[in-house]
Amino acid sequence: MATRAPGAEEAEDACDQARTYDGLSEPFLMTIRDKGRESVKDVKIIWWYIAEVTDIQSGEAESQNGPPKAKFFKCSEALSSLHYQGDRDVLERAISIVKESEPTRQWDT
Repeated sequence: MATRAPGAEEAEDACDQARTYDGLSEPFLMTIRDKGRESVKDVKIIWWYIAEVTDIQSGEAESQNGPPKAKFFKCSEALSSLHYQGDRDVLERAISIVKESEPTRQWDT
């Protein structure tokens, strides 16, 4: 996947351009959502990641400590299930990043 962040082997003054690396583990975006409580400054910081799933056993995965659960959707289903427009915008950006990183692949969206 392409990233603008220079890799560990890059010089500190590497030019600002997208580079492709395998096995990235950094978030591709961070958003801050105001939770709307008037009496306190209450925000939710959300780190967004893109992951490649190679095998889905049951369609859901649960953490060992209980919730939250991960659910797998086709892109179109995920877009329609998100409540906030900002979240849909993030997902649309993630979809375009993935498609741009592998333009010859057939995507089941």
